[in-house]
Parts: sequence; C-alpha cells; structure tokens
Amino acid sequence: MEVLKGMEKVRVDDRNRIAVPSKFIEYYRGEGYKRSDGDQPIDLLISVDLEGKLSIFTKNVHDEMMAFLEKKPKYDPVWMEIRSVIRSSEEDVKLDKQNRMKIPTTIGGFYELSGEIVLQGAGDRLQLLSMKKWKETMSNFEGKIATAFGNLGSAQG
Repeated sequence: MEVLKGMEKVRVDDRNRIAVPSKFIEYYRGEGYKRSDGDQPIDLLISVDLEGKLSIFTKNVHDEMMAFLEKKPKYDPVWMEIRSVIRSSEEDVKLDKQNRMKIPTTIGGFYELSGEIVLQGAGDRLQLLSMKKWKETMSNFEGKIATAFGNLGSAQG
C-alpha cells in the first residue's frame, strides 16, 4: 500500500492557494481520486488531525479517524473537545487543473500558513506546517529521539 511520504516546501499565493507537488498527487490518484476527463477535480478534505496539525485527507481516511473518535466516551470533556475541534476545522477542498488547492482562510490563519510552508507526508494524510512550526517540530523531534534511545539503552543495559 502506498503512503504519503517526503517533504516539500511550497508557497501560499495571494489567493491563499498552494500547488500540491506531483509526488503527492500520485498518491491521491492511486487511492482512486483519478480525473477521468482532465476537468474533474480531485475532492479532498482539510481538517485538524489527531496530532493537532492541519492535514489534507481523503474522505475515507478522515472517516476512519472520526470512527475511532466516535468510539471514545461520548461525554468525556477531553474527547468532546477533540471531536469538536476536528469537526469545526473540516472543509471540503478541491484540486484544480493545476493541482492547486485553496486553504480556508480562518484555519489557515490560525496555523500561520502564509508565504513559504511545508507539506509533509504523514502516511495516510498530508500535513501543512508553517516554516516556524516545521522547524520547532524538527527541533523537538531530535530531543525525543535522543530521550527514547537513551531510555531504551538504560532499559536494556
């Protein structure tokens, strides 16, 4: 099964659109999101994911995530808030003929998506990160790896 992987820097244009790189488009086409006549747009969904990052999903993958959340306690305040934030961030998006998509203004502004941003493959979804957030994520990841391997070494030692 194909997965979304890799990272690309893209620019948000003055209409709040990004051009999705072809290597990511191929994944969506392989998942059945094919254009039959060149004019049919690829339909996707943009939403917050379970890591709290803004992501581009296929409908099927997003439905799987929501099915997982629906199994969590219905009236637990934490799970209620998670479901609420994700549902309130959902927007249908389409790729046009030039493989561009519009980032919804409100959610894109909250995530500081302007100028140069990063699209990062996350297996079954594509995450959108501001350059600032991407640098923070990578910096924090280095510490997490060092801690994880340090703990692993002491547990085996």
